[in-house]
Parts: sequence; structure tokens; C-alpha cells
Amino acid sequence: MKVVQISTSSRGGAGIAALRLHHALRQVGVESAFVSKNYTIGFDGVAHNDAFFEYKRPSLFKRFLLKIKRSFYPSIGQRINKEIESKKHLLKYEMLSVPYTEFELHKHPILQQADVINFHWVGGVLSYNTFFKNNKTPIVFTLHDMNPFKGLFHYQQDEIRNRKHIKVLDNSLLILKKNAISIIKKGALITPSKWLLDEAKTSNFYNHFHALKCIPNAIDFNVFKIQNKVQIRKEKGISENEFVLLFVADKDASLRKGVDLLVEGLELLKNIKCTLLVLGSGVVKADNINLKIVPLGFVGEVDELASYYAAADVFILPSIEDNLPNVMLESFACGTPVISFKTGGMDEHVINNITGVKIEDITGESLVKAIQQFYENINDFKPEIIREYAIKHFSYNKQAEAYKEVYKELMA
Repeated sequence: MKVVQISTSSRGGAGIAALRLHHALRQVGVESAFVSKNYTIGFDGVAHNDAFFEYKRPSLFKRFLLKIKRSFYPSIGQRINKEIESKKHLLKYEMLSVPYTEFELHKHPILQQADVINFHWVGGVLSYNTFFKNNKTPIVFTLHDMNPFKGLFHYQQDEIRNRKHIKVLDNSLLILKKNAISIIKKGALITPSKWLLDEAKTSNFYNHFHALKCIPNAIDFNVFKIQNKVQIRKEKGISENEFVLLFVADKDASLRKGVDLLVEGLELLKNIKCTLLVLGSGVVKADNINLKIVPLGFVGEVDELASYYAAADVFILPSIEDNLPNVMLESFACGTPVISFKTGGMDEHVINNITGVKIEDITGESLVKAIQQFYENINDFKPEIIREYAIKHFSYNKQAEAYKEVYKELMA
């Protein structure tokens, strides 16, 4: 059985999850390959120099012809991008994707060898209007957000926020995607969270698919593990007695990730002195004399990343919309509890007084109350129990075997 995992990039939440799935499948005997614009692994398990996505500079004469063509006969993708650019000053969003690209993905040599093609986050590499017409191989969609069953946007709130400015284009792309997916003869849909599965079902995009399943992402428990908190803090210059919060700040996803609610909550935190470690490229600023904020920036080394989870008392995950964030799984694997709102995949796995604290009301005031509640009961949370929960639900073997069954059914 040859299966190819396709992601625009090997980086970011979706790319990391797809690459982890690739490694998990190989551990259970599936010939998995991984294809992305920046990193490709063949069916032999070896990284390849993949020239498929490289820019090929056209000749001077061809560039002249292309310029004429763009001026007088622009492609659909060019017309869409022009319309988006003309309205960009009106739009407020985390991310948008156009379902057109210059790549003829069905011609990729690894895809042509595959028995099953597994799409992940594929903005910028998949053209809906051409790929499915030229493909006969069974397809699996692993959703990491809502974009595969939306028009331009990746989450519901962005769609609602911008609808009045770009509704016609958004609807036309929605219809294009739905029509393209409707011609898939052998397909399956997999989501890491039940929340996203329910959202996908309401779209009616996938009613004709063979299977619609929830299979959680997996985590490498050899890297993300319980460590000696006292020793880790000593190495990082953090006092043994500090109350340490950890947060990941993504500058492009600040609204959806709830950074404004976090700041609002932290400014209300009066009776507890705490330290906030901030991973990522985003910035967190809160006016509170009891709060010390330590920006860590982007941390690329997974061992170092794991050490910050181990150093923290609790991980703060105030997302308003989210699927099954890798950061939650990583925190659990390190034995660190999570505070989150009752939304998305967090609602399914943050269990009060066991794996963390789950908040009903999406407000900064509710968030600060949850932090105070956690602080008062900090000794009730046991790292070994949290990690045990993670091993039970997010192991490589569990994920790989579940995917393997879906692939077998599609091939049959």
C-alpha cells in the first residue's frame, strides 16, 4: 500500500501534523511518502530533491507573451487575485486561500505511483478545477481547518466578518469547490476533532464519501515528555517558586487565538504574581504590576520547545475557534495542564480537574477566574495522569492504525 501525504508546507500546525502522520504510518508498515513545497520524502523513506515546485524562469520571448496574455486574457486565478487585492483594505482576516494554482499536481511523479492520496492543508498547491478531473486515485481529505468546505476563508468568524465586502466571490468559490469534490468517486474525510467533523457534515460537501471519521492527531512521546521542572527552571533562569503561564502568540491569528481576551484577563489578575512565557512571533502586552512577560520568540528545536512546556505550571489556550491544536497535545504529553474555552477540539480533551480547566463563557473575566481557580488547586493536577491521557488518545500507533483501515477500505 503506497500512500502520499500532501501539505503545502512541512511547517506550521497542519504541516507538522501531516509529517507526524507520515512517520506514524511508516512505523506500522505503510509505504507513506510526504510531498510539500519545501520538503519531500519518497516511498523509500528518504528525503528527495523535489524540483516539481521550483520556479522555472521562462525565456525572454515567453515572458513577453505571458505579459501580453495577462493584460488581455487574464486567467481565472489572476482575475480573482485582482478582485481580492482591490478589496483588501476592507477585509480583516487571518488567512484566505484561492483554489487555483499553476501547479499540475496530478503530474507529480510520487502522486502517480500512489494507491491513496491524502490531502492536508493544500492552499497554493491544489487546483480544484483541474486536479479531480484528471485523477482516478482514491482521495482522503484530512481537514485542519474549514477552508476545504468554505470559499476564501479558513474559519467561520472570518467568513462572517468579511461577507458583506466579498460575498459574491466567496460564494462562487464555494460552489466551485463543491462541484469539484462531487466528482470524486472514492473519497474519505478525516478530521482530528469531532467539532470540525460536525461542521464539515453540515456543509454537505462530503455526503457521497465512503467514510467520514474523527481521528485525532498524534504526538511524539519520546520528545514531548515529563521533565524535572526544578532543573529546567534553573537552566532557564526561572525561580522554582514562580507561577508560570505559557502561551503561544501567532501574530496572524491573534483574534482567533484569543490574545485580546488573554490580555483582558491578565490585566484583571490582581492577587497573584505570575510569569507569562510567550512563544512565537506575536506580541503580548498587559498593564499589570504583578505580571512579568518573557517573550521567547520562535523556537524551532523541538527539544527546547518541550522544555518550555515542562517549565510551565499551565498552558493557556484561549482560542475562539480551533480544531485540535498541536500545542495542546504537546502540553499534555509533557504533563502540563491546559486552560481553554469550551470550544473546538479543546472541549473534547480539556477535562476539568484532570487535564486542565475548561471555561464556559468566552470572556477575559472568565479566563482570569479560571487562572485563579487553577492557582488555588494547582496541586490537584498530576503530570503523570495528564500524560497518561495523552498516550491513550494521541499515540502514533493509534492514529496510524485508524488511518490504515480507512486506506484499506478505500482501496477495496
